[in-house]
Amino acid sequence: MKRPGTDKYEVQEAAENDETAARNKTVTQQNNAMRTAIIVLASASILSASVPAVAFERDWRRHAALLPQYCVDRLDKNGAWKNWRDYFGNVYIRMHHYCNGLYAEIRAKQTQDKRKRNFWLNQVIGEMRYVSQNCDPTCVVYAELHQRWAWALRQQGKSSEAMAQMQLMMKAQPRQAPMPPSQMQAIPQPQTQ
Repeated sequence: MKRPGTDKYEVQEAAENDETAARNKTVTQQNNAMRTAIIVLASASILSASVPAVAFERDWRRHAALLPQYCVDRLDKNGAWKNWRDYFGNVYIRMHHYCNGLYAEIRAKQTQDKRKRNFWLNQVIGEMRYVSQNCDPTCVVYAELHQRWAWALRQQGKSSEAMAQMQLMMKAQPRQAPMPPSQMQAIPQPQTQ
């Protein structure tokens, strides 16, 4: 009777099975290490994404004095922003993008670092482009929107694109919209005697 494992093919097959098992174990360990790395990286990116958002809001609030009142009112927790609904009409819901564009313009004007300046100029262009999709020539910010968009393009050396925005600016026919009552009080009234 023949002993098991003495045939050269059986020995070779057993060796191959051992190699396969070792390879599978190594692959499993590598997959586990990869999963762990992905989880760590994903967690780190989630945490780091929330930090810049907090820093952005804090910085935005610091520059609020340089922004128009309607942008400042967006930060009011008592709902002062809602007073602007009639004034802005259809574009009201997108005015936070417009305010972000104004903020980006301020930042672009403040920085000397070319890379950062270009980042902020792109932010201005992107936000103005987004708002313009819902702002026709009768929109109260139509002319200003295209003027700011043109400014950012000109700063990037894109003169022909800037000129196209200036031509759009000249087509503005803004509707006359009532200011919110809170803003009417800020306008000095003529004194009668």
